[in-house]
Amino acid sequence: MKISIIIPVYNQEKSIQHCLTNLLQQLHSEKLEILVVDDCSTDNTFANVAAMAACSPRVKLFKTVANGGPGAARNVGLEQASGEWIMFVDSDDLLSDNAIECLLRHLSRIEADLLQQNQVDILGFDFKYSENSTNNSRVSGRRDLASLTKTKQALLNDYISLTMDGSVIYSLFSHKLIMTNNIRFRDGLHEDVDFTFKAYFYAKRISVLPETIYLKNDRLGSIVNTLTVEHIIGFFNAYREMLRFMVERSANTADFTQKYNMGLIGLTATRVLLAVEQNNTDQALYQTLFEQVISTMQHTDLDGKAWEKPAFESKYIKLYQGFISLFKQGTANIVTNVRALVDDLKPKSWSCYDLHHSIYLAPNQIRTCCKRYFVEDKIKGDVVLLDNSQYSYDSFNIDNVLKEKRKLYVDINKGASDDCDQCPFLEFKAWSDIKIEHVSLEYHSVCNMKCSYCSETYYDGKKCNYSIEGIIGELTARPEDFQCKSIVWGGGEPTLDKNFSLLINSLFDAFPSVKHRVISNATVLNDALALGIEQDKAILVTSIDAGDADVFFQVRKYRQFDKVLANLAQYATHRPKNITIKYIFLPENTSLQQVTGFVEKIKQYGLQQCNFQISYDFNESTIDDDSLVYVYILHGLLTRAKASLVFLDDLFMARLKPTNINYQYISDKLSTLGYSSLSPSVNKQTNIVIWGAGKQTEYLLNNTHFREQYRVNYIVDDTPSKIGTQFGGFDILSPEELVHNDYPILISASQSTSIIMQRCQTLGLKPTRIVRDLIV
Repeated sequence: MKISIIIPVYNQEKSIQHCLTNLLQQLHSEKLEILVVDDCSTDNTFANVAAMAACSPRVKLFKTVANGGPGAARNVGLEQASGEWIMFVDSDDLLSDNAIECLLRHLSRIEADLLQQNQVDILGFDFKYSENSTNNSRVSGRRDLASLTKTKQALLNDYISLTMDGSVIYSLFSHKLIMTNNIRFRDGLHEDVDFTFKAYFYAKRISVLPETIYLKNDRLGSIVNTLTVEHIIGFFNAYREMLRFMVERSANTADFTQKYNMGLIGLTATRVLLAVEQNNTDQALYQTLFEQVISTMQHTDLDGKAWEKPAFESKYIKLYQGFISLFKQGTANIVTNVRALVDDLKPKSWSCYDLHHSIYLAPNQIRTCCKRYFVEDKIKGDVVLLDNSQYSYDSFNIDNVLKEKRKLYVDINKGASDDCDQCPFLEFKAWSDIKIEHVSLEYHSVCNMKCSYCSETYYDGKKCNYSIEGIIGELTARPEDFQCKSIVWGGGEPTLDKNFSLLINSLFDAFPSVKHRVISNATVLNDALALGIEQDKAILVTSIDAGDADVFFQVRKYRQFDKVLANLAQYATHRPKNITIKYIFLPENTSLQQVTGFVEKIKQYGLQQCNFQISYDFNESTIDDDSLVYVYILHGLLTRAKASLVFLDDLFMARLKPTNINYQYISDKLSTLGYSSLSPSVNKQTNIVIWGAGKQTEYLLNNTHFREQYRVNYIVDDTPSKIGTQFGGFDILSPEELVHNDYPILISASQSTSIIMQRCQTLGLKPTRIVRDLIV
């Protein structure tokens, strides 16, 4: 087995010697054929290589007829190569120690695999930047190796949408594949982009070697890293050639065309960003980019109209649209205007709090969120960062968590994340660095209930497959990556873990200012949890979801209804405000008998001073009007019973569609049931202040029914970066401003409601100022 290494070279009299020495010193270098093709250098490159070739028969020197760029030189090498495998190396790069040995060993192993009918045509491997690299702004390594394991169509879609690397230097190609299909490099720059695409198209089998084989010398100011008119034309030529290639073979499916359009958008946006980053003030360069975009668009359906209001506007789409719009308005001051566009959009990106700051530790996965939403009636969410399909459990660590978070973040902003597609929790704004602030400990699924709405994932008896103690130890030892603000315990039933008390006590000590939120069935009394509640270190959250024992059993498959309520009363003895009792509306419990029965049970066990969280079945995409009738009744009866706090959670709010709510129907039915006093208020026009500048407030400000009831004076928020800005056209002030007036306060923060209530108390605000109306 022989590998032909093709090296195009131009005016690299020093680096080519270092490159050749590195190759000749490789273990098994006798199996190499090194073909150096000089592209008419004007320095001593040719003479220096000739001298080395004279000393080593493995080095062969060729020369192009005229200077034609790396593609022309590589084509000469392809015609002269005799090895079974082709590798491309740039003249200022190196291979890692034992790279050839690793490649040969991997090739021998896969060729010996008799179960595989097709021989390998391409071998993809990893790289890192060499010690000589001066461009430190980029992260080493390929992010697209997983794409090489996909089906042919999925691979080509990933590639054409600009989510894969287009360089030929990070792959080994079968000589037979290239010659049989007459794959050659075109003239111009970025010539390897369409070459690689065609190789992927023809390859019957691709193998992946996830080891660092190639050492790339990434230099600031190098020709490769400097954006020029020639680079722009070359890259767009590559895209036009790939489309021509697919059209000629009737392979341009609708899905491929959509991905191609996304690739063009990404290509345009990244060139705009690069031009501004390099402080390029050449108007001709921007003009060329615009002309190339328009020219390429003529071959697609990317006429601009299809992208006016896409389901998800990635940053790339925003940049693309903004750039095209600026040119259509005229070229006067175009360089200044493009820079202003980039300055506005560059610091902003799509993300969510959970992606940037949360981890959810499941038995066999680490997830970045536990949000669920619907797209075309299909439930999405619970996005996984690490699972056993890509990582061994020994590799479940914080470094890989952060790596996958950053990869997902990049994919979202390229519009290339199926996991987060159309997620309503994403926000386009300036985000801080990715640092973990919130940890959800749901690392086992041992549970003593099987709730009707719950997934088997949370009660199928799985124990943790990785070291939860190791993850927690890593977090506590890395303050630069973990700035703990909240800890949640879930599962499974957290208190059933024999180490629960030990772990929660250790975290109480490690983060004394953090209040834990323990989601428990409250079937047993746990001393460590009870003490945590008493000492104001923990909040207990328990779902009851019923007004009597029979429905409790239907919903939760547990018969000890009154025992759970008695345990909650015991936990609430000293600090009832640290107890949150949930009522999740489901088909089984959406009735007058159940909601009234629930409130009576709350009174019976003296739990009125607890907090009450109203939620909805996460398996449903919207909340119907009949359910809202009973939500109004439950909320009203709990408020009348002087409950400490009653609020609608994020999951509930996400399923509200205000334009679909028939408020008159709700009022009429409440009247029929004898609860007309709880009907939705209309035209109150009360002046209020909203506390919270987030998704729930956005919902309220867009809700006509809300605007008929209230006039918003301003918004307050504790987030320093929000204070002094605006949200929905309203000023955001510090909560301290509330001390200077008596405006009613509407808390609009769902899960943070109890925290805000405590903050109101700290500020000395009267409890009567809190708006307790139900607003949907």
